Amino acid sequence: MKHNDIEIARRTRGNSVLLFITDRCPVGCAHCSVDSRADSPMITDFGLFENLLDGICGDPDIQVVGISGGEPFSERRGLTKACEAMSACNKSIVIYTSGFWAKSPETAPWIRSVLESCCTVYLSTDSFHQNGVPSSVFVQAARQIADAGAWIVVQTLEVKQTRHLLEQAFGNKADCYAEIVPITPLRNGRGQDVFELSPARKADTMGNCTLAVTPVIRYDGVLTSCCNEEVIMGKGPDRFRTRVKNREALDIALARFKTDPLMRCVASVGLGELVKHPRLQALAEKRYINNCDLCWKVMGEFPSLPESDRLINVIAQLGESH
Repeated sequence: MKHNDIEIARRTRGNSVLLFITDRCPVGCAHCSVDSRADSPMITDFGLFENLLDGICGDPDIQVVGISGGEPFSERRGLTKACEAMSACNKSIVIYTSGFWAKSPETAPWIRSVLESCCTVYLSTDSFHQNGVPSSVFVQAARQIADAGAWIVVQTLEVKQTRHLLEQAFGNKADCYAEIVPITPLRNGRGQDVFELSPARKADTMGNCTLAVTPVIRYDGVLTSCCNEEVIMGKGPDRFRTRVKNREALDIALARFKTDPLMRCVASVGLGELVKHPRLQALAEKRYINNCDLCWKVMGEFPSLPESDRLINVIAQLGESH
């Protein structure tokens, strides 16, 4: 699957989830949006983790499962279990990694097995990665991913330098193995100390967030209806998250997130239109740094799911019909 294919899947309500399998990462990038460290928390309750995997496998609507962290490859046991489970139930697997594991030209057997189960691997690089993942390691990671048969999507802040690295890996056939997707700097986690704030904008200029219908499942049983890194790490309105302890609770939570009319509005008509709701008019007069800034304020006005608000339900239905 190429990047656009995955984006379409993530924008289709109920079609995909992101499995966040560890907070841990040994790379230590100065701009890490989730503040991952070499000693950050990781899976301790594998019984719960396996229940989460069973729940994902048992949902027939879920077609694409993204696996991220932290650095997924720092959680060998959890990553192996997740890939085996998703492969067994025919889900498409997409992994997000720095490639730090490719220090040797030869792929470790367990890593090759993981890569062979993937349809796509998102491989990140930029100057912030260089201390932990030097260019030579990135090039070896790209070759090992391609050799395992997965498509490569390189996320980067530095397109020109990244294109040069891919040419080192594949010569003039780089386009046959990989694509480059420029990313926006995030002022989350350690990124708050690296990147500057964007100018505040009026509410009516804010668009939609198409990823508001893709839930995130953490290894510890915390589910979020949003992929914002700060939300995943426990910040933001409580209505974004819930905690589950077994598969049955996971099924209920996923169904609730899937039908949440407010998140459906955010994903379809967008925040600029949503603040025209009478209950949100006070927000329409202010300025916001980004979609997330405004979205958190909107969610604060609806601390619980707004099923009884007929107008929210109508807006969600109309937005999805266009």
